[in-house]
Amino acid sequence: MKKTSKALLLGLCALLLVGASVLGTMAYLTSTPDAVVNTFTVGNVKIKLDESKLKTDGNLDTANRVQGNEYHLLPGGNYKKDPTITVDEHSEDCYLFVKVENNISDLTIDAAQDGHTTIATQMDDLGWKAVPNVENVYVLYDNTSDPAVRKIVHKKESYHVFDDFTIKGTVTNEQLSALQKEENKDTLVNKITVTAYAIQSSGLDAKADADLWTLVNSNNN
Repeated sequence: MKKTSKALLLGLCALLLVGASVLGTMAYLTSTPDAVVNTFTVGNVKIKLDESKLKTDGNLDTANRVQGNEYHLLPGGNYKKDPTITVDEHSEDCYLFVKVENNISDLTIDAAQDGHTTIATQMDDLGWKAVPNVENVYVLYDNTSDPAVRKIVHKKESYHVFDDFTIKGTVTNEQLSALQKEENKDTLVNKITVTAYAIQSSGLDAKADADLWTLVNSNNN
């Protein structure tokens, strides 16, 4: 599974410095103030995306983080997976976006089944809301507020994208075998790709989700 995290530089507004001098008719009323010097630094947004290592018994080893896991799929099987976005301790406050491309969506459940829920339902419960008119892209919301508002994420905070996925019980051996075939040299069919993005929250609260995503996408192409 390919996972990447992207960083965006913050834009800063320059301050206008105004110097004033006082002029008088007597020399001792004339003053020259010391120079005022402002130092500017460029902040940035830093995030990482990883998940717990899958143990041989199918449970997750949360103490060990990896960039992806391999799964042996069976009809009706439920598989644990916790892709997680973490904001770096030196990052500016930001909004989080995630793109989830499920290339095995035809094999995963599309409704609640045997106590398990879909990836989409899990994401909604965790606060990930679909960006209007953008395929497979979600932005993090604060579900505890009323009404829900876009979540401002602070340094050292982490958020799951979803927690597991379930294969339909009706999937055939032929369908599972087809996952082993390559579409072409570089692309395999058997994958769920999660990509994380972040953009500064400062000064952007009035922008709609789709407009924010346009900014994010334009800075990462």
